Amino acid sequence: MPRVTVVSDNFNRADSADLGASWDPYTGITNLQIVSNVVRSGAIATIDAGERNNTALDNNQWAQCRVVTISTSITGLIGVYLRLQAPNDFSGYLFNASGIGVSNAIRIYRIDASTFTVLSESLDGVAANDVLRFEVIGSNLEGFVNDVSILTATSGTY
Repeated sequence: MPRVTVVSDNFNRADSADLGASWDPYTGITNLQIVSNVVRSGAIATIDAGERNNTALDNNQWAQCRVVTISTSITGLIGVYLRLQAPNDFSGYLFNASGIGVSNAIRIYRIDASTFTVLSESLDGVAANDVLRFEVIGSNLEGFVNDVSILTATSGTY
């Protein structure tokens, strides 16, 4: 699928406890923060997410993020969500790398009201500066690391 950038954000602004006026947090989910022009978790051992609130998105979507740093002492998560439902219903799809620095796993999840179900999994790892990209086209879900397809799954739920 040719990818067209509909919205983007480089987060190049002052440190903040949230992502700014163009982003909404999800009900019951910790706010993401901006620290030194990088998005990071608002708290350790939490689920963090934000939704861009000023742009209507097509049902076929893609998103990507870059791994900035890797911790070798704690388990970390990084990834992107697509087709998230309204902020009061944390449901949609997630492509993430978990166990960063400790044990490796890359997964595609379906999320139903904050309940995570693994649809596809790989024990590959990621490193600093890797780019994670997630595409959802129709019912086809595909996760990439540095433009290489790593995982696929099928789901028509969202």
